[in-house]
Amino acid sequence: MKIHIFAEVKARIVHLGSSRVFGDKKELLADSERIQRFDKVWEKGLRSCVEEAIQVQRIVKPDVVRDRLKKQFTRYPNVERYVVEGKTLYEFTYKVLSVAQISATSKPNEYEIDQLWTFTYSDAPPELFCFQFDKLEDKQLFEATAKKYGKEPRQFAKEIVLEKMNEIIKQLR
Repeated sequence: MKIHIFAEVKARIVHLGSSRVFGDKKELLADSERIQRFDKVWEKGLRSCVEEAIQVQRIVKPDVVRDRLKKQFTRYPNVERYVVEGKTLYEFTYKVLSVAQISATSKPNEYEIDQLWTFTYSDAPPELFCFQFDKLEDKQLFEATAKKYGKEPRQFAKEIVLEKMNEIIKQLR
């Protein structure tokens, strides 16, 4: 899989992105410094998270992303206009909840990122619930089990949590 990101896009992503992802950005005054920081974070793990989101089709609806943008970037009116119809939005977690706006290129298995937004968990929508597996093997086992039952892993996790919660409520009564 090949993912293209233009230099000016990298600089913008770092400038607007979470400090939890890109570190202290105050000292990064030049675009060249921001691009170097992006490349370092990309190689440290951001790339693999984006690739996985594409492979497992973790697609999020444009309206959900627009709502999140409006809530988090209140200083920037109309920030949601950057969510472009016809491009695919992939959701993933790399230190914080993130969404990449990606277009497929004319070549198979090649993509281009033109936006990447990072959302702090405290700014995430109230209906969002995230958890992290301690080991990659556990996560892969969970995803395989969900697929065995014909479920998307997130929906499967939601069903399990709600079922267990109802069990506990019944026991408390």
